[in-house]
Amino acid sequence: MSQYRVSVVIATCSENNLGYLIEAIRSIEQQTYPDVEVITVVDGGYELYKTVKTSLCSEKLSVDLRIVRNQGPRGLSTCRNIGVACTNADIVCFLDDDAVAHEKWIEELVRIYSQYPRAIGVGGPLLPLGEIPWWIPKGFYWLLGVNQPEALDSDVVSVRNLYGSNMSFRREVFSKVGEFRCDLGLKGTTLLQAEEAEFCIRCLKALNGIILFNPRAIVYHRILPHRLKPSYLYRRAFYQGYSKALLGRVYGLSVLNTERRHLKEVLKALVKPSLSLREWVKKTVSATLTLTVGLGFLWGLYKS
Repeated sequence: MSQYRVSVVIATCSENNLGYLIEAIRSIEQQTYPDVEVITVVDGGYELYKTVKTSLCSEKLSVDLRIVRNQGPRGLSTCRNIGVACTNADIVCFLDDDAVAHEKWIEELVRIYSQYPRAIGVGGPLLPLGEIPWWIPKGFYWLLGVNQPEALDSDVVSVRNLYGSNMSFRREVFSKVGEFRCDLGLKGTTLLQAEEAEFCIRCLKALNGIILFNPRAIVYHRILPHRLKPSYLYRRAFYQGYSKALLGRVYGLSVLNTERRHLKEVLKALVKPSLSLREWVKKTVSATLTLTVGLGFLWGLYKS
């Protein structure tokens, strides 16, 4: 296996996530792959930066750690761009502050880069860290930032885009195609999305490379209570549709074939006969979430 220098960028924007952030960094500290650094980008004011820095320094972490502050426009995309600018590592990985990486996560990412020279990006599945309520259909686990369990059953496959809390790219990619778009992505309580998809599509169009999904490169994503509230789920569904409409406007609706295939699977599940009350509840939730995504998509087309 080739020896790459690897940098893991973790953005954080709230003191409430400080305990989770420490666990995320410790999961990198415990990686089987040796040559790793962590860049934590604080998305907030100086007081939050000082609190995060003091807390992390008191943990006496053994991993090579840098803590920087986003002094520009707020947002996840801006923080990721700052992290990229702060490193000269060969591979840049991205992990959320409420996620925990499997100990072989980086080893598995690097293995794919070594085996596939054309790979410009590599990611893997996001598995739930916590319990998902029974009434949330599997087809909408993505609202919680996790994959369906079937994701572990696949081989290494070429994909259109990766998931934000489990993705990596060769550092040179950013020099060739630019940064994440700062007009997309999460900003505070705004649930605008699709910055990862847009970046991956841009990479595939500009470079003679492939983006690969490795089911063995595992990250665990927390199921936080506020994300289980219907108000959050339906807002996120609306903004998912809205974000994909913006993506379609930029690159043409043909780039949304992945979403079309997923929609077909959701609709197939809806028309299957169901006898139990639980299944009827799931179908009702699935139907209303699908409608909400569609309304967001139409609104996005109208606004753009």
